[in-house]
Amino acid sequence: MTFQLTKKFVLLCEGQADQIFFEKLFERRKIKNIDIPPHVELGKYYGWAGLGRMLKALSGDPQGYARLKGVLIVADSGTTITSTFKNICRKLKEDGPFGTPSTFVKPQGPYRITEQQDSHPPISIMLIPDGRPGALETLCVESIFSRKAWLKICVENYLACGQIDALNWRAEKRDKAYMQCIIAALYEKDPNKGLRYLFSVKPPIINFSSKCFTPLIKQIERFCDEAENI
Repeated sequence: MTFQLTKKFVLLCEGQADQIFFEKLFERRKIKNIDIPPHVELGKYYGWAGLGRMLKALSGDPQGYARLKGVLIVADSGTTITSTFKNICRKLKEDGPFGTPSTFVKPQGPYRITEQQDSHPPISIMLIPDGRPGALETLCVESIFSRKAWLKICVENYLACGQIDALNWRAEKRDKAYMQCIIAALYEKDPNKGLRYLFSVKPPIINFSSKCFTPLIKQIERFCDEAENI
């Protein structure tokens, strides 16, 4: 790993869209004490299945890894929060830097910071949105609709038009469909762009000051406070 850990905390997430989202969110909310390593420097592992290998890659910077006060693992809640949490823990145990047999200490649940053995930093797993099924797109969609209520009506009419049944899809898939419709409707320059590009466009489509992101910020601040005092 060529990325050098310089801060007390580090955030690992599923993909490049998530990475850019948190970079922009932290910039807007003035959070400066958390490293977000680029995926290209963590071995190009993606999704919840790659989180264990991403964590192992962090240990490739022994000095920076030893200084860490905590690692925040962030992933989409998906359809079933319990299953997503178990799957992430399994990959951290199987693929993380915890040796054989693994010494990984499983957190008691999401948002519960847990000390690890053998000088590994404490770990917490944060699923978004907080306490309900969905994905990063869920929060982004809510942020956009909070400013453009008229757009929600238009998108929902389309997703329920004729034999389209997208409004009854599982939350994660439904909200991704919402997001694609929003991009196509608002980004004339390239309606085919993916979510990660939308976080950097001007004028911004995503309002990073939105109250929809405040619970997320509070969870992150709580993680930092608790990890600092372990």
